[in-house]
Amino acid sequence: MYVVPDGQQVPLARAPFALVRPDGLMRLGLADRRGELFEMAVPDGVLRLAVPAPLAR
Repeated sequence: MYVVPDGQQVPLARAPFALVRPDGLMRLGLADRRGELFEMAVPDGVLRLAVPAPLAR
């Protein structure tokens, strides 16, 4: 999964993210140097990127 901030068209390196998993858990972190994140052993369902609370407007 790539982190592409609102208003941008390409992934952003070291972008903060909030990943909401199908089981309701939320993972907060920073994307890698390519703007990518990797999550292992995710249950079936929809993954959703959210804005981390300190960055929400």
